[in-house]
Amino acid sequence: MLSVEQKDKVASSLRLAAGLMQTVAIASSSSEYEIRNAISRLYYAFFHASVALLVSIGWETQGISKDHGKIHAAVQARMGKYMGTFLRKLYQNRKLCDYDSSMFERSYGRDLAKARRDVILDIKRAKTNFHWIYQEARKVL
Repeated sequence: MLSVEQKDKVASSLRLAAGLMQTVAIASSSSEYEIRNAISRLYYAFFHASVALLVSIGWETQGISKDHGKIHAAVQARMGKYMGTFLRKLYQNRKLCDYDSSMFERSYGRDLAKARRDVILDIKRAKTNFHWIYQEARKVL
């Protein structure tokens, strides 16, 4: 049984995760920077949903919530290799988008339409995993 504080942590993490996920949309006019921001927000939506899930099953996340690698490992331990690998891939993409100024050109050249298509497809695929994690964590509320 979770404490009131743990349930509050699950609820607040899920609110943040859902809010971030709502801002992930890519429009037909999205710029490189809007695409980069969407990829970054997608990762953080998963990160916060993952923290909520871990707390919901009784994990103490206080000591690991600032260490992304430890969250990834805990998610993998709980949900399997697929989800751990998926989360790590999102993390790597987020780091590239946030810190690698030439990543976009290496990946897409100047083809923004291709970037939009690829990222829209990635987001669509990711939403299924996100909703599963979100709903699993929400069960304790």
